Amino acid sequence: MSQSTLRFSESRLIKADRPDWYIAIEEDGPDPSVENFGGDGDADSIEIYRGPDGDWFVQFFDRNGMGIAEVLVDNADYLQFRATYIAPLANLIMELERRHALSADPDR
Repeated sequence: MSQSTLRFSESRLIKADRPDWYIAIEEDGPDPSVENFGGDGDADSIEIYRGPDGDWFVQFFDRNGMGIAEVLVDNADYLQFRATYIAPLANLIMELERRHALSADPDR
């Protein structure tokens, strides 16, 4: 999977590194100081983590295994990011899943 890590700041996305705390949980397993707010890593999913210092790491995955990851610094940026990116993508994922279910069961 090809991922780019970006930082959302002042309404812009700029290239960034993954946070050290996220790299540590990838290498060493779960950390009780990191909260996971959803997502299971399946196709068409959004995973949201809050780090020990209150920063956010959000990952998006699609059915093709493509992903993009954002690092968000504070709550003000997170709320704007959520409204601008997460909500529309979550709605798209739900609609795609609904269409897939309907095509799999034509009697619905």
